Amino acid sequence: MESLTHMSFVKKIADYVVTIPNDFTRNLLCVELPGEYNRCPQIIGRSIPDVYYNDSNCVILGEAKTDNDIDRDHTLIQLNDYINEVRTYDAERNIVLCTSIIGFSRMKNIIVTKKMQEDLNDIRFHVIDCFNKVQIL
Repeated sequence: MESLTHMSFVKKIADYVVTIPNDFTRNLLCVELPGEYNRCPQIIGRSIPDVYYNDSNCVILGEAKTDNDIDRDHTLIQLNDYINEVRTYDAERNIVLCTSIIGFSRMKNIIVTKKMQEDLNDIRFHVIDCFNKVQIL
């Protein structure tokens, strides 16, 4: 069972994702939350993303990270799996990460370092916090 904080971050991602594609199609959005959304059937590597969207022009994977989850090996494994996955699409590639205001800088630094080390300029990373601050890297 996910924490309420984690679920609120997933909802933030779902709300944000609608702003990315030019022609957002609601029924293509999958979100790992109970209720109004399609659930994410897609297993990517060893994980199920918290948010998944894929149309002919855009692929988006979203992952919520609480403060104590950011620096775990599992997070780097997920990021690597998601990077490999979005690169299989000939479309605009996006990975959205949501965390707290405290974790925002740490998450952003992880992505900046990873982008420099691994030449990830073909992927747009969106780091958002619980107060809707957004940094696109």
